[in-house]
Amino acid sequence: MGAELPYVFIEDLTILFNYKNVESTQRAMSRGTFPVPTYRVGKRRVADREVVRAYFRKMRDEGLKEVSN
Repeated sequence: MGAELPYVFIEDLTILFNYKNVESTQRAMSRGTFPVPTYRVGKRRVADREVVRAYFRKMRDEGLKEVSN
């Protein structure tokens, strides 16, 4: 099998960030309110896999800090 892609497709971003559907994810990206930066690969909108991981690491770290206080 091939290596992991360096980016995450919009369908997966929709699930990861709990958007209702791909269209609402696209609207957030167009408005600039999506939580992480995105870019195009061909005609597909994607986010860098490491940026997405860093976002969730940051959220986890903030949550852990909050519950430890």
